[in-house]
Amino acid sequence: MNRNPSPLALLFIAALLLAAAPACRPGAPAQTPTPPPPASPPPAAGHGIHDIGDPCRLLTQADAAQLFGHAADAGISNFGNTSASCTYTSATAGELLTLNVLYETGPAQSSTDYTQLKTPDVRPMPGLGDDAYFNSAFHLLTVAWSHWVFTLNAALGSPTAGVDRLKPLAQTVLSRLPN
Repeated sequence: MNRNPSPLALLFIAALLLAAAPACRPGAPAQTPTPPPPASPPPAAGHGIHDIGDPCRLLTQADAAQLFGHAADAGISNFGNTSASCTYTSATAGELLTLNVLYETGPAQSSTDYTQLKTPDVRPMPGLGDDAYFNSAFHLLTVAWSHWVFTLNAALGSPTAGVDRLKPLAQTVLSRLPN
């Protein structure tokens, strides 16, 4: 077995030594690694997902009851670092209405959260926010406005709610979002 290092290994070691040599000289300034710049600027103070307060304020129990055509259970709110949701159910008919809201530090229309389900077969929804589309495969209405992205999804037994029933709710959410 040959225990001599290969020429390539020797070349690699020599390159490492040469690269480290200037930092080892007496009196040489210490080199500190430069941290990478942030991916995107942080939102201005006081702006973010918590600006909406309770996400069920954007889409109320009365709004859900109007969609269902009868009483809706109280909404269940959930918060994450950059997202919030509100879900309403109807115990009598097994119906469901979900609102998911996300705050983007950049323009919502170009965010991954907005574009990820924007497949070639989606239906554009002009007149809602900065841009909107309906993905019929997921029965999901997605709207981008300023720094906000939100989705609406309703399961109303058979058939699942189409865009004609979700669009008025999206207009309501837009009217209640903070600027």
